[in-house]
This record gives sequence, structure tokens and C-alpha cells, in this order.
Amino acid sequence: MLVKDDKAGMQKTIQDVKIPAIKKELVSCKETIEEVIIMTKTMLRQEVSGIDEVLSNIESDEVYNEEDIVSFKDRIMELAANASLITRTENLNPEIKRGQRELLFHIFDKFMIRIQQQIRNNMCKDTIELEKHLGITKDLKRKKKRKDEDSGVGGNDVD
Repeated sequence: MLVKDDKAGMQKTIQDVKIPAIKKELVSCKETIEEVIIMTKTMLRQEVSGIDEVLSNIESDEVYNEEDIVSFKDRIMELAANASLITRTENLNPEIKRGQRELLFHIFDKFMIRIQQQIRNNMCKDTIELEKHLGITKDLKRKKKRKDEDSGVGGNDVD
């Protein structure tokens, strides 16, 4: 009753399930599971490329040689891949802990700013495209003052 598939691992997992109801649900949700796996792999690739981009744009007053830059990038990638390296500080001097934290805060700050800029730019593009599609111009966005013809009073804001 199993659907033939090139994904041997998923097929084996489905076969190993002993309860028929769960097996039936797994078979029906197989495409969704595959999509989630693909999205996760894509997000991890994007995260690594984002970290590389941030690392390439870190500004510093000090001049480093190529070996220092490569070892720094390797260390950051190691930290990003393993969360236990970030939290393991029990045997370190307070100065080293503080230096590591400052470095991580600096890197994550740059990373967060880049993410926020990308999100904002995408939202602005979508908004501009929607406004063009709906025919909304700058004049329509502004609040205009209209005079009340009945009472002769002016200066009322109209939304």
C-alpha cells in the first residue's frame, strides 16, 4: 500500500511504523514532510550564505592577514553550527567571556540589521507594486484640507 518513491529513508521510516493509523497518516503527509525537509535545507543554505555575507562586511580598524580572516570565519561558522559552543563559558576568564560576547553581539547585530533591511525592502517593493496596480498616487495618499461649504469653516482634515 506504500507509494513508490526514490526516498528510501522515508520509505523505511514509514515501513517501520507499527500502528496502521499512524502509517496511513505518514503516507498521506509524505509530500508535506518532503517539502518541510527541502525548506529546512534551503533555510540552512541561506543562513550560511547570510553569515558569509555579514562576515565579509565586518568593518574593523585593525588590519588582518588572510590566515586570521580564514580562521575567524571558520570559528564563527563553528559557533553558528553548534549552540553548545556559545553557551559553554564556565572555565573561561571573565575577560575572554566578555570579548566573545562583544564579538558575537557585533556579528549578530550586523546580521539582524541585514535581515531587517531585506524584509523592509521586500515589503516596500510589494507595497509599491500594489499601489501601482490599484492606481494609488501620492496625491491620493496625502490628507487634504477641505472647506466646509455649509458653515464656512476651513481646515478640517479628512482621511
